[in-house]
Amino acid sequence: MLDLLHSPKSAPVLEPCSGAGVFLDALTERGYENISALEIDPNLANHSSVQVLNQSFVVYENNERFSAVIGNPPYIRWKDLSDDSRGEMIAHKLYGSLFNTLSDYLTVFIAGSVELLEDGGELVFITPSFWMHTQHSSPLREWLLDRGSITKIVDFGETTVFNKVASAIIIFKFVKGTPQAEKVQLVRYVGPSRINELILDLDDATLFEHVEVNNFQPSTHWTLATAGELEVPDALERDCYEPTNNLFAEPVITTLGQSVDIANGMVSGLDKAFRIPEEIFGVLTEEEKGAVLPVIKAFNIRNLVSTGTTSYIDIPIGLTEDEVKLNYPNFYSHLEAFRDDLAKRYSYNRELPFWEWSFRRSQAFFLSEVRKGFVPCKERLTNRDRARFTMTPSWAVATQDVTGFAPKSGVPESIEYIVAYLNQPAVTSWIRRRGLMKGGIAEFSERPLSSLPFRKIDWQNDDEIQIHSRITNLMKDLSSGASKSEAVEELISLQFAKLLPH
Repeated sequence: MLDLLHSPKSAPVLEPCSGAGVFLDALTERGYENISALEIDPNLANHSSVQVLNQSFVVYENNERFSAVIGNPPYIRWKDLSDDSRGEMIAHKLYGSLFNTLSDYLTVFIAGSVELLEDGGELVFITPSFWMHTQHSSPLREWLLDRGSITKIVDFGETTVFNKVASAIIIFKFVKGTPQAEKVQLVRYVGPSRINELILDLDDATLFEHVEVNNFQPSTHWTLATAGELEVPDALERDCYEPTNNLFAEPVITTLGQSVDIANGMVSGLDKAFRIPEEIFGVLTEEEKGAVLPVIKAFNIRNLVSTGTTSYIDIPIGLTEDEVKLNYPNFYSHLEAFRDDLAKRYSYNRELPFWEWSFRRSQAFFLSEVRKGFVPCKERLTNRDRARFTMTPSWAVATQDVTGFAPKSGVPESIEYIVAYLNQPAVTSWIRRRGLMKGGIAEFSERPLSSLPFRKIDWQNDDEIQIHSRITNLMKDLSSGASKSEAVEELISLQFAKLLPH
């Protein structure tokens, strides 16, 4: 990280969260003479020769401007912050415009550091990469582009950089007041899956490869991909442009969220308690058999079509404990063994009997007779060629590890067509490059799922209508077991080759 600094050794440098003084020692060894440092935790031992101000950086005020800011800012979600830290963020002048209660603590460190830089000043931080992609970090990205340029990024991908930190880590360099260059220098780590060396040399070809990526644009998340790697995602977007007769209009991409309703799964609060063990299936009462809920978990999901389910206890709400004990004796006995753990569930501000689900989120959606598509909320794509979008039986529901979707009222595209489209390799390629990725994991909550490009059918085009019909029927045959998956997938791909020509 120090190798990325080009500031003179006599220039003022700030470490805003100095911890035990690792950066301070390194800066001193490099000959930097004018170092300032802050650390909120008075118990951290600083063994460097630099005097450290014991203060929170969030409330730090200084008229001095720095030639460089370098460090490892804290990464803390809002819900995990102390009340004092939350109060400091809320009182910050940039709260509400650049960060809010959905933001990570590191965003205020990035913004605050840029504010303290002089023109031409350098910011070098090591952080998780999620702020480059998430929607709620978009104001920060726009703000940075207005104030300077990201000139270099070191991307560690899924490599373990810090012990017990499961996050994709980057190092980035920002220069204040510098116009956007056409390209950003991207250095990709290609070494072992865990960082073992104390010192890494960016010029070591066994550890790093150097490429260029197009500089970042407003109103987008920042994609660490070369022009060649973006060819397929770019082509998919062109195939999903909204039809227009205006030759001068800016093309608009149709998205999945325009055509489907999306719902996150129901929350039991303690899945191991509500899963029905095999050994009690043979002794269930008739009432208990009527309280079995077929659930599709993430591990049940397959590409295109899923049939396997996991059985959950679903006792009607509003019963007394005596009624549950009398009418659902086997379920009661099973759940009672988890009673203490069930009492600790988040209750969503209501009285929550231990036999009831914690939050029956989107219940009307999942219990409707509408045929749905499911996808895991978090899908590791490292070893998968495609994300798993699947058709499910109409009577199956999802829990919190799965997101469901179904065509909006009046949308003519069938759920079969939609699921088949989402299984196309081009869609997964788009997700890898432009979706919400954290390391090798794609996130499919409502917003990132809504943003996927979607190839709608031109219902004035007879050829496209026939293609839609063929794909729908192929998926129905697969769902009924009348056809084998491999053959159907090949036939579906041939149909989509006509709809996705780019």
